[in-house]
Amino acid sequence: MTAPMKCDLAIIGGGPAGLAAAIEARRSGLDVILFDERVDLGGQIFKQIRKERRDPLLAQVPHLAGVGGRQAKEGRELIESVRASGTRIFCESLVWDLEGTSLRCIVDRTNVEVNAAYVLLAPGAYDRPTPIPGWTLPGVFTAGGLQTFAKTQGVIPGRHLVLAGNGPLLLAFAAELATWGATIEAVVEVAAPPRAVRLARVARSAAADMPLLVDGLDYIVKLRRRGVRYQYRTVVTSIIGDEHVEGVVISRVDKFGVIISDSTELLEADAVCLGYGLMPSCELAAVAGCALRRDPDSGADVPVLNEYQETDVSGILAAGDGVGVLGAPSAMEQGRIAAIRVAEKLDRLDMNEAARRHAVSARRLRAHLRFQVAVREVYRHRVNLVGLATDETIICRCEDVTLAQLRCDATSAGDSETNTFRSHLRVAMGPCQGRNCLPTLAGLAGQPGFEFANLDVPMTPRSPVRPVRIGDLVASGLADVGEFDLPIDVSTVEEICSSERDS
Repeated sequence: MTAPMKCDLAIIGGGPAGLAAAIEARRSGLDVILFDERVDLGGQIFKQIRKERRDPLLAQVPHLAGVGGRQAKEGRELIESVRASGTRIFCESLVWDLEGTSLRCIVDRTNVEVNAAYVLLAPGAYDRPTPIPGWTLPGVFTAGGLQTFAKTQGVIPGRHLVLAGNGPLLLAFAAELATWGATIEAVVEVAAPPRAVRLARVARSAAADMPLLVDGLDYIVKLRRRGVRYQYRTVVTSIIGDEHVEGVVISRVDKFGVIISDSTELLEADAVCLGYGLMPSCELAAVAGCALRRDPDSGADVPVLNEYQETDVSGILAAGDGVGVLGAPSAMEQGRIAAIRVAEKLDRLDMNEAARRHAVSARRLRAHLRFQVAVREVYRHRVNLVGLATDETIICRCEDVTLAQLRCDATSAGDSETNTFRSHLRVAMGPCQGRNCLPTLAGLAGQPGFEFANLDVPMTPRSPVRPVRIGDLVASGLADVGEFDLPIDVSTVEEICSSERDS
C-alpha cells in the first residue's frame, strides 16, 4: 500500500459547501485535499456540461448554452477558483471509511489512506425515494438522475414527460426542462397553491436571497409562456406500463392530504420524474461515530453540530446538504464557517480575525436560513407519501422485497428496532445500504401492519459506506482493511477480475 497522504484539511464532497470551504481554507494557507465521487466538481446544483462534450453538444443544440443559467455560471466561477487555489483535487474518488480524521478512499483504482488534521464532511444529499406502483419501470427517473442526463450529456429522455413531487426544486427543474425543449405533459405538485400570507413572508425574508426569488418568478413565467400544465394538491398514484412507462395515473388530494376518490386521471407519458425532496447523506458521519439527531424536515439522522459546524468527534466538521437540505447559499456559508474554524485551530488565523470572518458568514447564514424556512412553509403538505405504495410495490429494490412481504414477515420480527428488522427481512442489506428503502421503512412505523415496529431508530452503520471492489483494495498489497481481513493472494484476485472482464 502506498504511504498515507497528509494534509491540514480533507474535504469530502465537491458541491457548494466543499468548494466554498476549500477556497476559504486556502485563503488561510491550509494544505487542503478535496475528494469527490463525480467526474467533475460542482455537486448537483453546480453540475456542468462535461468539457469534452460541451462544444460539439452546443453546436447541435444551441439552446443548451443556457443550461443552469445563473447557478451554472456561479458554479463555474467557484470551481475555477478552487482549481486555481492550490487545492489538491481528486475527482472520481470514493471515500469508503472514516476513523477519526483518518480516511480510506479509492483513487485511480488504488486504496489510499489519508491522515488529516481535520476532516470536513460535505457529502450533499440524494433524491428521496418514493415507492409507488410502477416506480421500478424503465423510464422512471429521480429529479437528480434526470438532471444529470440533461446537464452533463444534453439528453432529455422521453417525448412525453410528467414531473411529480414537492418543493421549489421541482418548479426550477420543470422550467429548465421546458427551456431546453422538453415536452412536459404536466407538473404535479403535492402541496397546496401558495397562500398570499406565506408568499409575503418569503418576500420579506428574501433580502439575502433576492436572486433566488427572482429565479423563482422567472420559472413561473417560463412555464406559463410554454403552456405547461402545473397542478397543485396532486400526486402520481401509479405509473402504467409493461416493459417501460406508458402513462401515469394522477389524483387530487384534499386539504387534509387524503386522496379524492373521484379525481383520478390518466396521462400519456413515456418518462416520469419523481422529485419529492432530498435526503442528507450521513453515512460517513455515522461510521465515524458522530452523535446524530433526527432532522424533522427530511426524517434523516444528521450529525449534531455546534455554531462552528463541529461534530462531537474531535477533528470532524460537517456542512452543506449532508447536515440538512437548506440550499446552496446556506451550504456555502457553512463551508466557510468550518474552514475558518480549522484555520483558527491550526493557528493560521488569530482569534480576532477568525471571529470577524465567522461573524460575517454567520450573519449571512442566518439570513439564508430565514428565507429557507419561509419557502418550506409554502411547500408544506400533509400527504402520507408512504401510503401510496400498494402490497405489490417493491420497497427494497436491492433485495426485491415488496410491501406485502414486509407486512407479512413483520409480525415475526416483533417489536424490533431498525437493525433487527432489517436483518430478519433483509431490507437495507443490499449495495445501497438502505439509502433507497430506509426512509420508507421509517415512514411505515405506526402504519397498519407496522404498529409494533420501532423503525425510527437509526441504523447501525457499516464500512464500506459504498460498494468497493476487492481488487481495488488488494491491488496495492493491502492485507488489513480495519474490520476486514482479506487472506487472499493478490494474483488470485487479479485472475478472478480478469476472467470476469473476459466473460
